Amino acid sequence: MNLQHITIRDVENHWESLPLALQAIARWAGVELSDRSLNAALGLLFIISSPQDETQADLAWWMTYGREAYLIETGQLFGMKIRELHTTGPNPSASATPQDHQRFKEHIRPMIREALHKNQPVLAWQGWPDYHSFLWGVITGEDHSDLGFSGTTMWNNGKSVSLANPPAKLYVIEELQPKHPGADELLHVAIQHNKAVVLNQLDPKWGVVTGLPAYRRWLVWLGEDPARHASGRYTAQAHYQMARFVTHARESAMRFIDYYKEDGRHTELLPFLEAMLADVRGVIGTLATSRDLKALEVLYRTEDGRRALAAGVDAAHDFLKAQIQIIEHMAQKLGL
Repeated sequence: MNLQHITIRDVENHWESLPLALQAIARWAGVELSDRSLNAALGLLFIISSPQDETQADLAWWMTYGREAYLIETGQLFGMKIRELHTTGPNPSASATPQDHQRFKEHIRPMIREALHKNQPVLAWQGWPDYHSFLWGVITGEDHSDLGFSGTTMWNNGKSVSLANPPAKLYVIEELQPKHPGADELLHVAIQHNKAVVLNQLDPKWGVVTGLPAYRRWLVWLGEDPARHASGRYTAQAHYQMARFVTHARESAMRFIDYYKEDGRHTELLPFLEAMLADVRGVIGTLATSRDLKALEVLYRTEDGRRALAAGVDAAHDFLKAQIQIIEHMAQKLGL
């Protein structure tokens, strides 16, 4: 199979680039995996995140950090043997120096070439050009660009794109026999992983803050003078993108919850699933104005308007408090 046939498809309202990359790899191998299952296993159903060092990224990209926390375990669950190839540390910056480029060419490029020569896809976070820079993608081949590789990312209409900077994280798919995990196995994994995420219990090595502390960081951001933000006049857009990432995750959660509600084999969990679904809908509803860019831009111009936006974020914060209780009760019910 030709690695360059791997293509990440853009799917409306699906903004988690790592699950889309895994879907593309599995599809290349002949199996279609659902985004709801991948998001669940990766712990992304109820996620809100911020880099440990908030200066490393604009608010618009906070929701791209820490996605790989359960990548290796998720790969195993879905029939992929995944190995970490390279990481720059817990809080990588999107900016790269000439020295970074040179180190990549001398030390990292040979490892990627070896994987590609073995017909092994390589997952890469950061390094893609322009507005793709904080996305996950798949390196699928060599080219004549400065860094020597190209691949596929979301938001690129299926076209190949060259790496512009050294990626911050690289993982190689060493073995690939994609499969669908059993419903019970997936549910147990999903509850374990999502519980850790909502409780902000991920290992610090992943460089991410999640759950209620991440919401509080967002509220602090909203309370600051917009002129202080590095993104300047684009801060309304950053808030909009953050809200879209957060609510798209909940839309995936709705699909996951609906699947288990309709499954019929988990009647003892039905009250928890119903309550969880209500909380997810609540978050989507309370952030509705933040998802409306025209209304948001008007509100963001004034201090009173920003307070109104903060009220929506604060309500979403409180919905997560309820979500935490539900997921802890579900974990107890399942003996986890």
